[in-house]
Amino acid sequence: MPTRPDAQPPREPDARLFLLLLGIAVMLIVVGGAMYLSHQHPQLVDPLLVGSAVAAVLVAVVAIIIKGGPGRG
Repeated sequence: MPTRPDAQPPREPDARLFLLLLGIAVMLIVVGGAMYLSHQHPQLVDPLLVGSAVAAVLVAVVAIIIKGGPGRG
Protein backbone atom coordinates (compact mmCIF):
# COMPACT_ATOMS: atom_id res chain seq x y z
CA MET A 1 0.00 0.00 0.00
CA PRO A 2 1.68 3.24 -1.09
CA THR A 3 1.90 6.15 1.29
CA ARG A 4 0.52 9.52 0.37
CA PRO A 5 3.02 12.38 0.38
CA ASP A 6 0.61 14.61 2.29
CA ALA A 7 -0.11 12.01 4.97
CA GLN A 8 0.95 13.10 8.45
CA PRO A 9 2.77 10.69 10.76
CA PRO A 10 0.80 9.42 13.74
CA ARG A 11 0.85 11.88 16.60
CA GLU A 12 2.54 10.82 19.81
CA PRO A 13 0.91 11.69 23.14
CA ASP A 14 1.90 15.04 24.51
CA ALA A 15 4.55 14.88 27.23
CA ARG A 16 2.94 17.82 29.02
CA LEU A 17 -0.14 15.73 29.76
CA PHE A 18 1.99 13.05 31.39
CA LEU A 19 3.87 15.64 33.43
CA LEU A 20 0.60 17.20 34.54
CA LEU A 21 -0.81 13.86 35.64
CA LEU A 22 2.45 12.98 37.40
CA GLY A 23 2.43 16.32 39.21
CA ILE A 24 -1.17 15.80 40.32
CA ALA A 25 -0.33 12.32 41.58
CA VAL A 26 2.67 13.60 43.56
CA MET A 27 0.61 16.41 45.08
CA LEU A 28 -2.11 13.96 46.12
CA ILE A 29 0.48 11.71 47.77
CA VAL A 30 2.05 14.63 49.63
CA VAL A 31 -1.31 16.04 50.77
CA GLY A 32 -2.49 12.58 51.79
CA GLY A 33 0.68 12.04 53.79
CA ALA A 34 0.29 15.39 55.52
CA MET A 35 -3.33 14.59 56.35
CA TYR A 36 -2.33 11.21 57.74
CA LEU A 37 0.44 12.74 59.87
CA SER A 38 -1.84 15.44 61.26
CA HIS A 39 -4.53 12.87 62.05
CA GLN A 40 -2.22 10.34 63.70
CA HIS A 41 0.08 12.86 65.39
CA PRO A 42 -1.88 15.98 66.39
CA GLN A 43 1.25 17.62 67.80
CA LEU A 44 2.56 17.95 64.21
CA VAL A 45 -0.33 20.11 62.99
CA ASP A 46 1.41 23.45 63.63
CA PRO A 47 4.71 22.48 61.92
CA LEU A 48 2.74 21.12 58.95
CA LEU A 49 0.82 24.38 58.63
CA VAL A 50 4.03 26.41 58.72
CA GLY A 51 5.66 24.11 56.18
CA SER A 52 2.71 24.30 53.82
CA ALA A 53 2.66 28.11 54.07
CA VAL A 54 6.38 28.28 53.25
CA ALA A 55 5.87 25.88 50.33
CA ALA A 56 3.02 28.03 48.99
CA VAL A 57 5.19 31.15 49.11
CA LEU A 58 8.04 29.35 47.35
CA VAL A 59 5.69 28.14 44.60
CA ALA A 60 4.38 31.68 44.14
CA VAL A 61 7.92 33.10 43.89
CA VAL A 62 8.94 30.47 41.34
CA ALA A 63 5.81 31.19 39.30
CA ILE A 64 6.61 34.91 39.27
CA ILE A 65 10.21 34.22 38.23
CA ILE A 66 9.13 31.87 35.43
CA LYS A 67 6.62 34.39 34.06
CA GLY A 68 9.30 37.06 33.95
CA GLY A 69 8.49 39.19 36.96
CA PRO A 70 5.48 41.22 38.01
CA GLY A 71 6.13 44.05 35.50
CA ARG A 72 6.06 41.86 32.41
CA GLY A 73 2.78 40.49 31.29
